[in-house]
Amino acid sequence: MSKKIAIIGSGVAGLATAWLLSKDYEVSLFEKKPTLGMGHKGIFVETAAGQQRIDIPPRVINANHYIELFKLLGEIELEAHIVKQEACFSNQLRNPYLAFKTYNYFQKSFTVPKFQTNNLKWMIRHTSELLRWISYLNGNSKTEPNPLNIEEFVHSLGYTREFYTSFLMPMWSLMCTCNAEQLKIFPSHHLIEIFKSFGTDTPSQRIKGGTEALELKLTQALSNVYLSKQVKGIENQGNQLKLVLADTELLFDHIIIATEPFFAAKFLNDEWRQEKEILEKVPYTETTMVMHTDSHQMPLLAKDWAPVNIFVNHQTQDTSATLWMNKLESETTKMEAIFQSWDPKTEIPAAKKLAKRVFKRSLTSADSEVRVAHLRDMMKTQAHRKLWFVGSYMAEGVPLLENGVHSANFVNSCIRAATPS
Repeated sequence: MSKKIAIIGSGVAGLATAWLLSKDYEVSLFEKKPTLGMGHKGIFVETAAGQQRIDIPPRVINANHYIELFKLLGEIELEAHIVKQEACFSNQLRNPYLAFKTYNYFQKSFTVPKFQTNNLKWMIRHTSELLRWISYLNGNSKTEPNPLNIEEFVHSLGYTREFYTSFLMPMWSLMCTCNAEQLKIFPSHHLIEIFKSFGTDTPSQRIKGGTEALELKLTQALSNVYLSKQVKGIENQGNQLKLVLADTELLFDHIIIATEPFFAAKFLNDEWRQEKEILEKVPYTETTMVMHTDSHQMPLLAKDWAPVNIFVNHQTQDTSATLWMNKLESETTKMEAIFQSWDPKTEIPAAKKLAKRVFKRSLTSADSEVRVAHLRDMMKTQAHRKLWFVGSYMAEGVPLLENGVHSANFVNSCIRAATPS
């Protein structure tokens, strides 16, 4: 008889794990929201081709960093299309001081500073640093772990504070969707490596059909998908685990928790005290995304608008960004301008606000990385284990979609090694 497996949560890690295991096991997926987790924050908008769900936040990937995710896309026969992630940097008054142009040719991408008046002052001051930074990123050596935070590490390489605060810090803040102080808890070598992976000639891409298409592909073979199901807890029941829901109790041979760690910890009682303590120590942040039609969240002049618009307060180091969705979603190109703003610093009028979403997401610190590595070791080596964890926080590095797929692969291999189908 096939083993019965429950997965709690339907982000990319949960869905990827479900798809991998469903080939040989009876897999049931439980999600507390009325829709699957990857896209439940998105909204439907009218386009020339009918209604389309726009993801909040939009996911942009590249084949250089998202290696396992692209393997997964290939296996489920889902394509991605190339987009231009050209960036424009502006001050808090929405006046640009640096902008880039991207050229995509023959599956290669080349991004260079724009030759325009707005860039002149910044380029005069920082061209040599920018060229040296590009040379550093293109070096073959991998950045080794070190005790310095990212600002200290960049300074140790000889770069000015202005180069860091006006260019590097805003880029990392956007990649990690966190503020300047939170960046300092990340192991600096991870931030360097992720900048390298996004700074290559590999073009940026988006999954065709967005997360809606990905969800459909990954859930096709599942035995059961339960939406609007609130999990109350997990208990040992002989050789099985009992999943306690608000309205019923079910038995499974394995349970996989695929939520953020601060949510996962709430499911655990004293039987899993060690795991609970590890999960509670993973740092996290709360961030806001707003979908809207307010052009006041863009650079002052429309000629300076870019697909990615980053705003930096050079006094406070506060960073925000607005994405021009018409340049990232092919179906919306002929629509009225529609935007997504990350942590906007000025209020968006209610009449122009389409949706506001608040996210809690994991960060990474040197301490949490050691703790999570211990949890991975426990899952790999403990005999007769029945409780598992997947998520972007469960793999080494910056917690992004790629890490979620890594963790899915890891738990899939652990369960198969311990439990023949």
